[in-house]
Amino acid sequence: MRFLEECSFYTFFKKIHFFKNSLEFLFSPGNELTDLSVWTFQHNVNLKYLHLSNNKLEKIPYGFFEGTYNLKSLDLSNNIMTELDLGLFNELVTLEVLNLSKNKLTWVWPEQFINLSELKEMYLNKNNISYLPEGSFDTCVKLERLNIADNFDEFGTEIKFSKDLVAVCDQKQKEYLRTRVGEGCSFDI
Repeated sequence: MRFLEECSFYTFFKKIHFFKNSLEFLFSPGNELTDLSVWTFQHNVNLKYLHLSNNKLEKIPYGFFEGTYNLKSLDLSNNIMTELDLGLFNELVTLEVLNLSKNKLTWVWPEQFINLSELKEMYLNKNNISYLPEGSFDTCVKLERLNIADNFDEFGTEIKFSKDLVAVCDQKQKEYLRTRVGEGCSFDI
């Protein structure tokens, strides 16, 4: 089985464990998933697209992505996550799209995205992030789109991030993008 899409909570876990090693695409939005076992997708080297948006996930356990190093697209948007473990994404060295929008994240570790050198799109919009550490995206040298708009503090005030703080298009990235005619960074901040 290469493709698993929209199934009930019970069917989801039954099929995941049966087809774990051959699964390439998993789209399971809106199943009201609240938590996932650390072993659910571990060592699934064929998994390329994992979309678990519109659920009720509070946290992704550390080690959840161990051995899933061929993942290209990860959508965890519209859940209720408040934090991400440091090193959670370390094995996702081929990840190109990361969508963490519409959660309740309040901050990220400075090294949270350190191994995501292939990342092209990142969505952190519509969270509660009030601070992004300087250099958070320095290793994301292929980043073309970053959306960090619509983040609000605990008082409901929208946080405005400066392009200097985010500094996505630093010198290394500008050199990389110069080799790809017509492409550049897009900001939503």
